[in-house]
Amino acid sequence: TNGQTLIFHRVDSRTGEVKASWTVPALPAGSSNPIYSPDLMTMFFVQKDETVPCEGNKCTFAVAARELETGRDREIFRIKAIVPLRNQSISNDGRQLAFIVSDGLATSVMVAPTVGGEPREIYRGTDRPYFAGTAWTQDGGHVLALHPLDHGGEVWSLPTKGGSPEKSPLRIRPSEAPAVSPDGTQIAF
Repeated sequence: TNGQTLIFHRVDSRTGEVKASWTVPALPAGSSNPIYSPDLMTMFFVQKDETVPCEGNKCTFAVAARELETGRDREIFRIKAIVPLRNQSISNDGRQLAFIVSDGLATSVMVAPTVGGEPREIYRGTDRPYFAGTAWTQDGGHVLALHPLDHGGEVWSLPTKGGSPEKSPLRIRPSEAPAVSPDGTQIAF
């Protein structure tokens, strides 16, 4: 990148051969937290909307998707929050985006369709738990969130269609977003 463009290469992992390349505009100033769709052809990023005045400590953030083949951006949704969205992850089918947000009163885990639309809350904790990352189960039925504690941590399994979270204790303190094995039986972080 030269500061004005980003260059993406699709590389064959076995041979190292570059199969395709795309040059797209650099992300807008102030953008953060880029993540990619499972097919690596769409980049999602967060940007504070500087045209909308903050209300106290809550500001408006826009989540956008950039198609890497065309370089075109499309807005997915907007949300008011204290800090930008964090710990985003894309479902395995590429249709849903999970993220963590705080409004000052609570910490919420939310999901939103990647084609656009309103996010919906799947968990709200008024004791404002900290989550270190999110990941999707293979079937898209749960979002996993790592909750570090002073001595260890927990994996919270949050049903995407409603219900109470299940908590599994860990003997280690996780610090990275989890990755779920293809068969759903193991988690790495």
